[in-house]
Amino acid sequence: AVEFVYENGLFKGTSATEFEPETTMTRAMFVTVLGRLAGINEMLYSGTSFTDVSKYDQQIAWAAPYIEWAVQKGLPNGTGNGKFSPNDPITHQQMYLFMQRYAEKIANVDTSTTGVSLSKITDAGQIADWAEDGVKFASKYGILITSGGKLTPTENALRCELAMLLHGFCVKVLGQ
Repeated sequence: AVEFVYENGLFKGTSATEFEPETTMTRAMFVTVLGRLAGINEMLYSGTSFTDVSKYDQQIAWAAPYIEWAVQKGLPNGTGNGKFSPNDPITHQQMYLFMQRYAEKIANVDTSTTGVSLSKITDAGQIADWAEDGVKFASKYGILITSGGKLTPTENALRCELAMLLHGFCVKVLGQ
């Protein structure tokens, strides 16, 4: 999965020789990966909708056009008070919700989850109501990342987990 996302230009390494699979994904990293998957033209997204994201801030400039694109497409929401919180970690349940929204709004994939059960996930009761459809979407397409029947919905997502999710998403949902 790491090889797939790297070779397809979805992820870049954290340096010239390292990928850091166990590093936590941030909101900025995640929407950047989604923008690369969509093949966006960064030059078309020079503005910003958030007070904590600026193309002039060296700490986040690399992600600013991707954040603006993602927000314009309705993939993530801000975190309140005019902020995006780009350096906040993304949780497992958030990554599934963002993927469901990408499938629906960018890839025009059927994201209905009627009849999808989460009964095999032992910690399904911990999934937030707002994220349940995203998790069901991933379950429907067989791209849930679980361990021992647990989803750990509120835990932070790692780069390796998102690589596995994206690989499965590209193959099983997008047919690539």
